[in-house]
Amino acid sequence: MSLTRRTALASLALASTGLGARAQSWPAKPLTIVVPYTAGSATDTLTRIIAERLSPRLGQPVIVDNKAGANGSIAGGIVARAPADGYTLMMATAATHAGNPNLMKAVPYDSLADFAPTGFCGSIPFTLAVRTDSGISTVADFVARAKGGQAFADLRGRHAVGAGHLHDARPTHRYRTRACAL
Repeated sequence: MSLTRRTALASLALASTGLGARAQSWPAKPLTIVVPYTAGSATDTLTRIIAERLSPRLGQPVIVDNKAGANGSIAGGIVARAPADGYTLMMATAATHAGNPNLMKAVPYDSLADFAPTGFCGSIPFTLAVRTDSGISTVADFVARAKGGQAFADLRGRHAVGAGHLHDARPTHRYRTRACAL
């Protein structure tokens, strides 16, 4: 890992103020990782694995707190309002921090201003699946049907829309272009 100029200057500034010794006592109490989905979801499972391995390294319990609802916006609001002391973390996803602010009318947080990324934990791939009697057997068949406007039911406006729901929405030009990249 290379030492950047910014890191070196921050380290020198921290050392000169005497805050370095105080920072070493973190964590002094349990950490909470808020999961924006239900227990048993892929995000929850990944978080529990991380918490189990993180706890002995930090010497403190790491609590997993599921706050499902509103496609993760409830959890985002809770974490955004928590003290900025490093004890309340969120297992953020593309839906909570990229999708929701762009697909929902309002979310109770600003994904750029209220959060700071601490690390990348993993990715969960999506699978394209269709009914066996659909007549679609390849991605090319799917794209052709999507371009013809016959592949999807239009569900926009009936419920909160997240990344997991985009496959149900009638594709716009932007989504057709993305579908072609499959």
